[in-house]
Parts: sequence; C-alpha cells; structure tokens
Amino acid sequence: MLIMSAHRSLVLIWALVAMPCVAETNTWLVSKEQANCVIQNLDAYRSSDADPVVIFVNACPVVDAAEALESLQTNNTLPSVRETSIASELDDVIVFSRKELTCLDPTSIDFSGSIVELPRVPCD
Repeated sequence: MLIMSAHRSLVLIWALVAMPCVAETNTWLVSKEQANCVIQNLDAYRSSDADPVVIFVNACPVVDAAEALESLQTNNTLPSVRETSIASELDDVIVFSRKELTCLDPTSIDFSGSIVELPRVPCD
C-alpha cells in the first residue's frame, strides 16, 4: 500500500512538473486524436476517484494516472513519430478538477483543425 501511495505521489509530482505554467494560456493544446479520445472517455474521467484528474493524453483512454504513466514508460522504448514543431506546442498532461470535467462541453470545442484547444477552466 505504501509503495502504491508513493507511486501516485510521484505521478502527481511528475504531472505538475510537466505542465506548462497555467497562467500562460487559457487552453490546453492537444492533437485532434487526443481530444477525441478525451471526449469519448469523458464519463470515465468524470467518475475517477482522483481530484484533480490528471490526464496523460498520450495514454488516453487510461484513466488512472499511475497506470497511464506506467504505460507511457513501458511504451517509451518505441520510436515516436510526431512532427517536432507541432509536438512542442502540445500539452502532454492536462489537469481538470472533477467539477471542471462536468462543465467540459464537447459541443463547444472546435475540432476543425489538427490542434484542438480545450478550455483550462471550462466552468467559466
């Protein structure tokens, strides 16, 4: 139990370090595929026991942050083919409170481009 607790703490610390400064922008930037995955699995993220809900978009649809991080570490040996200029713009980790997830409205999101903006604070 102590190992799992420490593992979850490390996940949260990693997520916070990996996040760009929240004041930087009002939106999370993710690929269209990642946004579709998050939206398609919104109910699973909303029912998560975690608060805030840390979403590793490259591990979507894995809801548990510790499992998501573990799957990313396991798959880290595989080559990643992502255009560098686009990859540097995208957020690898997005974070919402459970309340904010209830406010996240898929109909208000523009999916027309290859990069999708998800509101950081959807309840505003």
